[in-house]
Amino acid sequence: MSLFDLLSYTDEEIELVTSALSCWLKSNHVDPSSERGRAALSKAILLVRSGVASPDDILAELDRVGERPSASAFPAATIADRWSSRQQKGHLAAPMTTVAPPNRREIGEQLRPN
Repeated sequence: MSLFDLLSYTDEEIELVTSALSCWLKSNHVDPSSERGRAALSKAILLVRSGVASPDDILAELDRVGERPSASAFPAATIADRWSSRQQKGHLAAPMTTVAPPNRREIGEQLRPN
């Protein structure tokens, strides 16, 4: 989303988005052209589109932009557990086995003329 998405908005809605966004950008020291700044702009536009009319509500929602999910949001299983589980279910091929390279004597015997 960009500022062009605001063309269909009323002057009050545009003022709401821009004022809430600029306040949030300044208080969080975020560059408006950064990934987090663009995400905040998109979020603010969506909030106003969905009917949020309070600057405080918009600021509260913008504070969630760019937050990292908590550790409890992820399952306790490790990558190794998931890999093993998929392998047991037949979703993944068995790991490749390594073959020891021939030693020098074997190579020499193979190259000797008969």
